[in-house]
Amino acid sequence: TTTTTVGGSNVECRQRMDTTPWRRVQLRAAASYGGSGGYSFTYEPYFTPTSWSTPQDVHALYHVPPSAVTGAPRAGNASVVQFEEQWMSSDDMKQFVSRLGLPTPRYYIYGKNDENRPGGESTLDIQWITGIAPGVETRFWYVDGKGPTHGGFAYILEWLVMAAAEEYPPLVYSVSYGDTEQGFLEHFGNLDYVIRGDDELAKLAARGRTIIGGSGDAGWTNVGEMGNDVSDPDPDCSVMRPFWPSNSQWVTSLSSTFLTTYVAPVCDGDVVECTTVGEAPVSVAAGCAWTTGGGFSSRADNRRPPWQQAAVAAYLNAAANRSGALPPPTAFDAGGRAYPDVSTVGNNLVFVFANRTGPVGGTSSSGPIFAGLIALINAARLEAGLPPLGLL
Repeated sequence: TTTTTVGGSNVECRQRMDTTPWRRVQLRAAASYGGSGGYSFTYEPYFTPTSWSTPQDVHALYHVPPSAVTGAPRAGNASVVQFEEQWMSSDDMKQFVSRLGLPTPRYYIYGKNDENRPGGESTLDIQWITGIAPGVETRFWYVDGKGPTHGGFAYILEWLVMAAAEEYPPLVYSVSYGDTEQGFLEHFGNLDYVIRGDDELAKLAARGRTIIGGSGDAGWTNVGEMGNDVSDPDPDCSVMRPFWPSNSQWVTSLSSTFLTTYVAPVCDGDVVECTTVGEAPVSVAAGCAWTTGGGFSSRADNRRPPWQQAAVAAYLNAAANRSGALPPPTAFDAGGRAYPDVSTVGNNLVFVFANRTGPVGGTSSSGPIFAGLIALINAARLEAGLPPLGLL
C-alpha cells in the first residue's frame, strides 16, 4: 500500500512488488480520498512478469555460436533506417556496450544526426542490431526532407528512392516504421504511394537485398486510439487496418514474442504449473502491455502469394473451428497477403537511452534482432563464397 499526500491534482504513485518469477498476477489499484470516496481499477486479464533480455541472452536463445559474435570484422553489411528526427547518441551507444559487456560495434552514421536529441526508436534499433551482429558493418541511415507524415517528414518511399540510386546499397535493412493502408488512402486519396513503394521494394529484392519490416504494436488495427505517422486515430477498431510496408510481398514481416512459461494451452489453467521457459506471441491477453501486429492486406494488387498458401489455409481452417478465434469475415480480407512471416523476442529488452538503462519492447525491438541474425548468416555465406540470402 502506498499513501501519497499532495496539494495538486496530478498524482503519480509507484509501488515495487515482489512476485514469483514468470507467475501471472492480478493487479488491482485503489485510491481513497480522505475516507470520503475512492476509485479502483483491475488490470485485465492479468500481468505476466518477465525478465530483461540482453544480446547475449538472444544469442543463447537462437543458438548463435560465440565465435560468430566476437566483434572481429565480418563480411557483408546492414542498415537501420530512421525518419522523423529519430537520431542517435554515440555516448548512449558507448554506455550500452560498456554496461552490457559487448564487443565494440562497427557502425557509421549516414545522413543528418543530432547527438543531443536522440530518439528512443533510433537508439533501440542501432544498439540491438549491432549488439546481435557486432562485427558486421552497420549503417545508421537517417532520411531527411519532406514527406507525408503528420509532421511533414520524409518517409519510406523517400528512403527507397535513395536506396535505388546507390550502386551498392546495404544488404540487410531493419525498418521499424510503417502505417496502415487506410491511413495512406485517407491521406492521399489513393494508394499510389504504397504501390510505388512496393515497386521500389521489388527492385531491392531483385538486387539481393533483405528488408525486415515490423508488423506493428497494436494488434490487428495497428493504430488504436493513438493514431500513427500517417493514420489518424481509430476509435472503434471495427475494421482491420493492414500495415505497410510490413505486408508487402517484398518484405519479410516480423512480429514479436516474449519469454514465458505459459507456452501451451495446458499451462493456462490452474491445474498444471509449467516451468519451462519458452516463447509466446506478445499480447495483452497473455499479460503484456501491448499486442504484436498481424493480419491480411486489403489491396486488390496484394493478394496472398503462392509461397504462403498452404500455411495460411491451415491457419484459417484451424481458427474456424475455434469459437471467437477470428474476427467477423467482413472485418478482414482473408485472400490478401498474410503477415507476419516470422517472429523473434521483442519484449523487455535492455537498452541505454539518455544515459539510463531500462527495458523496451515492440516489433521495433524484434526487427533489429532478426536483421542482425540475417546479417550474421550473410556473413557466413559471403565468407564461404556464397551469395547473400536476399528476399526471404
